[in-house]
Amino acid sequence: MGSNKKKRNRRNNRARNGRSRPAAPEQKRPWYKSQLAWTGAVLTAVVIAGLGAGLSALTTDATSRVINHIAEPATPFTATVSVDYASPPGLALPTLLADGPDLAMLIKGEEFDTSALLARQHGAAVESLHVDVALTGLSQKPVTILKPHIGLVDRCGPPLDGTYLEIAHQGGRDQVAKMTVDLDSPAPKVVRTDGDQFPGFNVDLKKDERQTLSFDFKAVRHYCRWHLMIDYQESSNVRTKVVDERPGTPFALTGKAKRYLHTYKAVLPGSTSTDPQ
Repeated sequence: MGSNKKKRNRRNNRARNGRSRPAAPEQKRPWYKSQLAWTGAVLTAVVIAGLGAGLSALTTDATSRVINHIAEPATPFTATVSVDYASPPGLALPTLLADGPDLAMLIKGEEFDTSALLARQHGAAVESLHVDVALTGLSQKPVTILKPHIGLVDRCGPPLDGTYLEIAHQGGRDQVAKMTVDLDSPAPKVVRTDGDQFPGFNVDLKKDERQTLSFDFKAVRHYCRWHLMIDYQESSNVRTKVVDERPGTPFALTGKAKRYLHTYKAVLPGSTSTDPQ
């Protein structure tokens, strides 16, 4: 009896001193719940990243459109280019024209689109090229055409010496161009030939009014490619319009090489005109 009482007292003392029965072991989360939580976190991160990238792309695209809209305003006039390929002594190609439809056309003596042929074969007129640029006003407010100039695509190099297409014609142009460009010069520039000097060249172009600019390009020692640049003033803004023989295709001219891989006689080509740019 006394022994049982002592045992009960010892148990009560352990309870008062903070000693109790050991806690039940912690239960582990089922494996599938951990897997679902991990998968959900990954999917959430992917969705957030995708939305961020999409918003960034949309913002960049919208910004590009705004920049392009600001950098490329509508031009208040059109430019129609007419190139006279009947004046130079011939056409030159950089490589030997040994086969293909272009060679067959030349052998048969067929007439051809000179501009298209030179674009396909990366060729150029030889020594001289006459270009007329007809400007037509589109704006209700007058537009002032300022000094034209050229922009070389790259440094001028040696003349093309692959294939020479001799043009069988007599004489050149009788018309005297208002402007000339010597492409053999270290810094080719537009020079007036009508007695007036730059910067006195200003043309006020009204709506539906037409003005023609005439250029004679010359090259004896080099092969050059260039864009024709026309500065103009609209209200208080001065901008530049790039004019090519074909949009995106620069003009080209080469001096005559000492020797060619082969020479053909070509049917007399005429002038090639482009659609308004």
